[in-house]
Amino acid sequence: MSSAVERRLANLERQVRQTQGIGAHPRMREAVDFGGRKQRHISRPNSDRDGVPLDYITDNQAPSNASYVVIGAHNNLSQERVLTAGSNITLNDTGANGSIEIVSTGGVSATVVYGEVPGGTKNGANLTFTLATTPTTADDVALYLMGVRLERVASSPTNFQFTLSGATITMALAPGAGDAFFADYLKAASSTTVIGEVPSGTKDGVNKTFTLAAAPLTDNEVGVYLTGTRLAKVAATPTAVEFTISGTTITTGLAPASGDSLFADYLK
Repeated sequence: MSSAVERRLANLERQVRQTQGIGAHPRMREAVDFGGRKQRHISRPNSDRDGVPLDYITDNQAPSNASYVVIGAHNNLSQERVLTAGSNITLNDTGANGSIEIVSTGGVSATVVYGEVPGGTKNGANLTFTLATTPTTADDVALYLMGVRLERVASSPTNFQFTLSGATITMALAPGAGDAFFADYLKAASSTTVIGEVPSGTKDGVNKTFTLAAAPLTDNEVGVYLTGTRLAKVAATPTAVEFTISGTTITTGLAPASGDSLFADYLK
């Protein structure tokens, strides 16, 4: 290469370093056309301008010391993490340019408890209540007060928050005697989940009695929805946003009209 070409290449390299902040060790000099010929130079410095070791698998590819999640280890990668299947997990690899499917093949069976009224006195003063069964984890609990879902926190709940320790709920707001207060949660068990069943019965704006196809495991494992509103389960005399259940029989406080949606989720 002539000295004139070398000077032009050096000047171009200096401009690239200045505009891109590459510093004294440019990572790459590329695509300089001199008389119709491409001059391409690849440099492999020991570190980048931040002092982090840097290398490349091959020219124009990603750095080999970046963190990658891979299916199998590669001797040119230094920071890869190999994806492996844990207990009760299967990995289905469809090959190059395909996908990885992560499939659960087992684990702990769980029962969904719907609308359980926690044990404890609702008197506007008491803040401590107890679930009938300890949930599978603290994250598997949804608690509602007057139709508002409360936020679970680790400690010191305020306003619409609560804490959970085992089966014990501690509130920030004390429910009053007439306040709707219930919980949905998971507990370890084996069951069949029924989603969106339409109970049998006439929807005519008068009838309030409907029947499920099967009896739920318990009365606490039923969720009933009327025109999209989740109803609260009570022991007797339901109001417009409440219902009672006895065996397979649901009694609503408000009689659904012919065009109203009415359905139930439950475990059997």
